[in-house]
Amino acid sequence: MIHHSAHTARIVRNVHRWLRADGAFAGMVYHRDSTRLPVALIRDWILACNWRSHSVDEALWRNTDGFTARFYPADHWRDLLLAFFDEAHTSVQGLDVDLLPLPEPWRRMVWERLSLATRERHLRRVGHFLLFQARSVRDP
Repeated sequence: MIHHSAHTARIVRNVHRWLRADGAFAGMVYHRDSTRLPVALIRDWILACNWRSHSVDEALWRNTDGFTARFYPADHWRDLLLAFFDEAHTSVQGLDVDLLPLPEPWRRMVWERLSLATRERHLRRVGHFLLFQARSVRDP
């Protein structure tokens, strides 16, 4: 739940301090470059004309799990981890709705026609989940 904190860098720093030298830090934060954010803006802010009643930020908050949710580009999150850890890896993953933001019956029809390699390749780019692992804690 660290992506709900206003102080994520502080949390990463503290995890670094608390881990043993051979420890690892792994988890998930939201991926900023996923399709969920533009879809939320188009569907609920523009098409539903909610631009009259609330801001872009509020439209995004209403379509995620709260206004404190933060979204990170993969390279920025990796750079944050590398500020404290010797080694950091990130990967983007997602669900079928991330690749095909369509109503479920249409999504299923198109999804089945895509090859597994195509699905995986695109989800590694536009998936909603940014998984990470950091190791080799530096000596203080």
